[in-house]
Amino acid sequence: MAISINVQAQLVHDTATIPWHVVNDVKVQGPGIRVHHTMIARGHNARDPFDAMMVLFGGYAPGSPDELPLSLDDENRGSNDVWVFNVHSGRWLLLEIFGEPPPPRVMHSAHASTLPGKDHMIVFGGRNQDSIFSDLWLLDLNEKKWYLKYSSTAALPIPRYRHASAMCFNNTLVVFGGTTSLSCNDTSNTCRYSSEQVVLDDVWMAYVSVDLFEWVRIPIAPGTGPGPRMEHSMICLGNVVYLVGGANSTLINSPAIDDGDVIWSLDITQSPVEWKAVKVTFSDEFSSGMSQTFTSASGSLSYVDETRFAAVGGSITLLEWRENIL
Repeated sequence: MAISINVQAQLVHDTATIPWHVVNDVKVQGPGIRVHHTMIARGHNARDPFDAMMVLFGGYAPGSPDELPLSLDDENRGSNDVWVFNVHSGRWLLLEIFGEPPPPRVMHSAHASTLPGKDHMIVFGGRNQDSIFSDLWLLDLNEKKWYLKYSSTAALPIPRYRHASAMCFNNTLVVFGGTTSLSCNDTSNTCRYSSEQVVLDDVWMAYVSVDLFEWVRIPIAPGTGPGPRMEHSMICLGNVVYLVGGANSTLINSPAIDDGDVIWSLDITQSPVEWKAVKVTFSDEFSSGMSQTFTSASGSLSYVDETRFAAVGGSITLLEWRENIL
């Protein structure tokens, strides 16, 4: 089940009346089983997936269903292939990409962007078996070529995975939270993975262009906002970032954070930039037996229009999945 959240009316709606369609007429072999990957909508109307192709990057691809369930070591073996799915023809295409590709990775984030007048995919962060990243890559989907982008400032986000990011107006990328190793620091965009982990609560912003970009850390007053968080979800409507769900412990089977009837917002044009708790109410469409609190990790958010986004999926704990985020 999916829900939609109207951020102006601060109202949560059940979207059960919107039908799901199984795409079972795939014409050619595709990427197969895939976990911890990303998908974006390609096209000048990237917010409408039926007017665009879907671009898949990275993640771990088991060889067969017999390899499931995955061990933790399996899940962290990343890939760096790029697949395109045409929603009209039902065909997968493995893209031949030029330029040095990003290292294989899982648990990264990716967004569609037009820079300028061309379709691009922006990839940030993630990890594989050996390393954690805070590098930023640009894939020109017209030229089919990778570019590693370098910040014009010395300040860098600590390498991270299980973070969330959102693409706002004017190609402004906002990154919050995630997980990293205790030994990692902000002097490099790559560090060695270790089993001693910490959950982050920092906010970074970058205006991304073809030529250059600049990382800026957003100062947030201690003790305010959603706190250290990973496996959360973020989306930007206009100049406001919205955050839903997440967890604050790396321990196996840790519960998702219970935010009650609150989601979090961050207006990146304000000075100072501050997190705000946005209390929402639930429409009469919800059944009386359904929990009306936001308790979810690893859910998905999707743009609906200028005032609404949809949420679907997630988990009650890091190992227990559910159909909705409530």
